[in-house]
Amino acid sequence: MKIATYNINGINGRLPVLLRWLERAQPDVVCLQELKCESSRFPEQAVLDAGYQAIWKGEKSWNGVAVLSKTDIRELRDDLPGEDDSFTHSRYIEGFTAGMVIGCIYLPNGNPYPGPKFDYKRRWFSRLMDHGQTLLNTGLPVMLVGDYNVMPTELDTYKPQKYLNNALFRAEIREAYANLLSQGWTDAIRKLYPGERIYTFWDYLRNAYGRDAGLRLDHFLLNPLVASRLKSGGVDKEVRGWEKSSDHAPVWIELAEDDRAHDTDAEEKSDSQQAKVKPKSKRGSSVKTPESLNEEVKALLDAAPKSRLPKKLKAMKATQVAEPFHDPGWVYEIKWDGYRALAMVEKGKAELVSRKGLIFDYFEPVNRLLESWDKDIVLDGELVVLDEIGRPVFGAIQNWQSEKDLNLVFYVFDILRYQGKLLTDFTLRRRL
Repeated sequence: MKIATYNINGINGRLPVLLRWLERAQPDVVCLQELKCESSRFPEQAVLDAGYQAIWKGEKSWNGVAVLSKTDIRELRDDLPGEDDSFTHSRYIEGFTAGMVIGCIYLPNGNPYPGPKFDYKRRWFSRLMDHGQTLLNTGLPVMLVGDYNVMPTELDTYKPQKYLNNALFRAEIREAYANLLSQGWTDAIRKLYPGERIYTFWDYLRNAYGRDAGLRLDHFLLNPLVASRLKSGGVDKEVRGWEKSSDHAPVWIELAEDDRAHDTDAEEKSDSQQAKVKPKSKRGSSVKTPESLNEEVKALLDAAPKSRLPKKLKAMKATQVAEPFHDPGWVYEIKWDGYRALAMVEKGKAELVSRKGLIFDYFEPVNRLLESWDKDIVLDGELVVLDEIGRPVFGAIQNWQSEKDLNLVFYVFDILRYQGKLLTDFTLRRRL
C-alpha cells in the first residue's frame, strides 16, 4: 500500500500537475495541503475521474486540506479538538480509509518570529499533541501526515545557521515535534533514512531547486501498528522540476499488507477480516485462510464447548458514534451501508441469514466462496455492494448482479462458531 502527501500549493491552478503525478505514481491514499480554494470549488469530479474518493475542507486564501483514497473513505473530523479565538483556518482533516485513521495536517508557518503567528503555531502544536495522544489511545492503526512546517533536525535543512530564527527551525518548535514523537509516533522518512539529508521543499527564489537548497517539512508520523508495516519511502523530487509545479514535492511511503486479520497475538484488531467476491461473469476472486492456528487459538478452541449449529444466533448490535474512540469493553469498527448477515456454514453448505432470520438467497457467490473454505463456521458480517472506486452503494444491493461495475463484498466482524466449537461464551476481544 502506497501513501503519499503533497502540498499542492493551489489545487485548481496545479490540477494538471496533480493528475499527471497521480497517473504516474498511483498512490493508494494521498494527503493534500494548501488547497487555496473554497470547499465548493474543490475539483471533485476530476479527482473521481482519476479514480479517487475524497474528503476535504477548503479555504479561499492560503489553507485547505484533503485526503484522497482509491477505496471508501469516511470523514471523522474537519478540525482538531479545541478552539483558537485568534485564527480559524482549514488545517486538519481526518478520515478512515484502508483500515486506518489518517489525519492530514497543514501546520501553521508561524513567521515572523517572534510574533502572534508564532504563538499561534505553538498553540496549534499543543492541540495536535493532545489529539495525537487520543488517537494513540484508540488502539487503531493511525498516521498523521502532511506539511508540518517543521525542520526537526539539522539534517532537514541545507543550511541550519540560516534558519536559527525562522519559525520552521526554532528550538521551541523542534522540541514540540520531538515531544510529539515521544508519545509513540515514528517519523517514517527519518526511520528509513536515519543519517541522510532528505528534502521535500525548495523555494522558488535563487534557483533553490537547482542548487538542492532544500528543507524537509513534510512528514509521516505512524503509530506502532502502522510503523511495523513500513517497507520503503521516498520523495518524487523530479515533480518539483515540472512546469508550474508546487514548491513542495510529493513524499510517499509504502506499507506491507496488514496481516493482523490472521494474527491472534495482536493486542488490538481494528479492521474487519474480509471475504471479497464477484460474479462469475466478472473478474475472479480469491480468499486467504490461515494455514495453521497458533497455540493461543488452539487453547481457546480446546476450552470452547462443542455444539451443533445453533438455530438461533443473533448478530451483535453496534452503536453508531461520530469518531474513533478507546473505551473499556468496546471495539471500533467502520460502519458499512449494507445488509447485516450471519454466515452459517456446515457440512459444505452455506446460508446467509438476516437479523430477522430471513434467508438471503441472491448472494450466491458469497455462499460458494464460504463453502470453498471447507470449514464448519458461523460468521457475523455485512453484505455490501461497492462501486468501481470502493464506495458502498446501498440502493444497488438488491440488483447487484445486473450492474456491470459493482462488486459484492462480505465484511466479517466476528466469529461465533468454528469447527464444531461454540465461541459465544468468550468475549468479543478474545474471539477477535
